[in-house]
Amino acid sequence: VKGRIEMYLESQAAQVVQVEGRRYRFEAGEAVFSGIQCKYSDEEFISFAGEAGFVSQKVWTDEARQVSLHALMAV
Repeated sequence: VKGRIEMYLESQAAQVVQVEGRRYRFEAGEAVFSGIQCKYSDEEFISFAGEAGFVSQKVWTDEARQVSLHALMAV
């Protein structure tokens, strides 16, 4: 209904991981925020783009209209 999903990764066990030479400790059950996904209708997205100074040139969608790609031009 709100068109927004927050995503988290949850460690299933206590562990230490290394990323680019840095070590990170996670406890079992500890969650790490990994992102936000917002879903808008094509009309909502085009409206938001217009408010930001862009005009829609073309929209491509899949057959189910679940994913779209927008070509925008700065005005």
